[in-house]
Amino acid sequence: MHLAAALHRKLGWTIQAVICDDIQPGYVEHAWVIPPGGEFFLDIDGLTPMTQNGWIRGHGQPYYEDLTEAKLQELTLVGSYRSFTQEQWNREVAIALRDIDAHFTYQDMGAILDHAAASTGGSKMATPSTTSHEESCRQYQQGYSEPSFN
Repeated sequence: MHLAAALHRKLGWTIQAVICDDIQPGYVEHAWVIPPGGEFFLDIDGLTPMTQNGWIRGHGQPYYEDLTEAKLQELTLVGSYRSFTQEQWNREVAIALRDIDAHFTYQDMGAILDHAAASTGGSKMATPSTTSHEESCRQYQQGYSEPSFN
């Protein structure tokens, strides 16, 4: 969630998220940003065509579009096993921003923006997602007693 919020702050792209509601309260399972045009999404795995977004294809979980950072934070807080303050949220987003700056050069970010604008593939494209939403919910139910808000 923090990476999506950081990418939203840095790029101004729209936030989207999936809520795992197999347990109550549901929790934000994954969040990402999409550029104008919506043909790609950007998350920890890189820039990927939306047609390969395994988080939203056929899993039947609540899917949120056009989120603000405040709404993402609100949804995250609802499903968190512990509450967190605005200061804690901002600190985690600042860490994500620092990580973005440390791992992506301006040329990398330019390439990502160029790919998104041109709607074509390229060297910064991610491989198809390997984690499915179903597996993640099942893994949670089988043993994660304290989901993180991270």
